[in-house]
Amino acid sequence: MASYKSIQYNQIMVRNRLLLPISLLLLLFAMAACSPETSEKQPKYKLKPYAYGELSQITVVADKALWDTDLQDTFEYYFGSAYPLLPQPEPRYDMLYFTPEELLETPLRREQRIYVFTVNLANEKSPLTKMAKKDLPESKIKEALQKGHKTIFSHDKWATGQLLVYMLAKNPEELKKAIISDFPGIDKKIRAFEKDKVAAGVYFSGRNRHLEKKTESKFGIRLKVPDTYVLAIEDQNFLWLRDDKREDVTKGIMLYKLPYESKEQLSPQGAKAILEEAGKYISTNIPGSRMVINDKDLPLLSKQLQLNGIYALELRGIWEINNDFLGGPFVAYLLLNPKTNELILLNGFLFAPGKDKRRFMREVEHVLRTVELM
Repeated sequence: MASYKSIQYNQIMVRNRLLLPISLLLLLFAMAACSPETSEKQPKYKLKPYAYGELSQITVVADKALWDTDLQDTFEYYFGSAYPLLPQPEPRYDMLYFTPEELLETPLRREQRIYVFTVNLANEKSPLTKMAKKDLPESKIKEALQKGHKTIFSHDKWATGQLLVYMLAKNPEELKKAIISDFPGIDKKIRAFEKDKVAAGVYFSGRNRHLEKKTESKFGIRLKVPDTYVLAIEDQNFLWLRDDKREDVTKGIMLYKLPYESKEQLSPQGAKAILEEAGKYISTNIPGSRMVINDKDLPLLSKQLQLNGIYALELRGIWEINNDFLGGPFVAYLLLNPKTNELILLNGFLFAPGKDKRRFMREVEHVLRTVELM
């Protein structure tokens, strides 16, 4: 005779066998609810890839028939102009070129960091014109047609971390005008967009807090000094910070201060004299050698600007060691500190024989442009 426990067990097993088909039916209904026809009605979330590309590299997209005209020459004249100011010319931007068809046929080509679209709105059959009309507000398209040309910026169309520059014009002639008139603004926008990428490389290993405190106490400024820099020379009114982690490249930052006495000190020639005065601290083993400015082979470029709210004179040129064979490019900022009535010179210079220098100069310039008065 079966026990109570065995009878109870058999009842449970029978009930489970009855429930199993019901469970299968529920699972089938759930799968049907997620069928392709139903799922298409639901929003699809797809993570965008991260954009890739080298620093100072842009991807130009233009219809082939348009690019094969003098428009290409106009574009390259501005975007491919020499980066200021290097001993051997290097272009401001490295350029990749695709037709719109080439761009759209390969997904990887749509994952670059910076795009410049040259759109001739008169060519309504162009995939580039169709894309611009789809991407941009109709009001912007009408404005470009009314004014002749217009440049519009956008972000992250195909990948995260993208800058897209739409140069719109009602015909090819107006497109050339857009390149000429809008290049300074586009250049400024691209440089600002790349600032974070430059900073990521410069401060990859952190910051040198010890040298930052030294610049604060000695010059009354805040400067974000990368951890790769070390103290090379220190004097009462002078610091030389040096980064020679790479055997083939040396980056230097010179800080020097002196009393402000006249406006002539803030002229290009006055600033040159201050640069060479500070250059006495930089020399080689050859007696009488020192850093000087070579403005005979290449000009000394200068302009006034506001640097983080500070009046500054920017200078770019070539330095060399007299009586020796060392030299390279530099960028310097001469600042006026109204609190102390002092001039502060920040000179970033590079020694990289046989190397492309644009990237390293951008890194040095980035550090100098972090300066703030305390």
